Amino acid sequence: RKLGFVIAAKTDINNGNIESIGNQYYTGNVIKPVVKVMYGDTVLVENQDYTLKYSNNVQIGIAEIIITGINYYKGEKRIQFQIIDRMDIESAYVAEISKQFYTGYEIKPEIAVLYGNSILKENEDYTLTYLNNTSIGTAEIIISGINSYKGGKRIQFRIVDRKDIAKASISEVSNQYYTGQEICPKVIVTYENEVLK
Repeated sequence: RKLGFVIAAKTDINNGNIESIGNQYYTGNVIKPVVKVMYGDTVLVENQDYTLKYSNNVQIGIAEIIITGINYYKGEKRIQFQIIDRMDIESAYVAEISKQFYTGYEIKPEIAVLYGNSILKENEDYTLTYLNNTSIGTAEIIISGINSYKGGKRIQFRIVDRKDIAKASISEVSNQYYTGQEICPKVIVTYENEVLK
């Protein structure tokens, strides 16, 4: 009995589609982004249809991946990706925080952080750590860069006690004449030479 079989030509990996790789952030370690290789509608499998070899994938600059076909696939294809440095949060602008009034509880004022023309977002671009933010005095916020940002920045704000209105000076109110309508004479309240409003 004779059996027939087909000898099929290997498919060239160069004719496949490889999803582009976005910029990767420098970490000081080897960077191996996920590579997606497709041939038509078929998603190829690493170490079954192809192998990967990375080069220059530690330092900032252009890294390269060599995709080599195996088994039913042949040939090789080279793709590149960029390794870039993270932006330093130290260079960001942080709007000044006005004085906060003592409450007996932690005080966490909102902050505005800008990098160039970009408004950064908490827990997406940075995290916040508050220090000494309960008692009267100087409190501190540590802004730590995450994801696209690195480094840290420290800012301060004041926690002050509320002034006792009983210690304020109130201008004397002269006698008012009856009009049959509500009378609201002007009263000037000052506290340590500051006119209150």
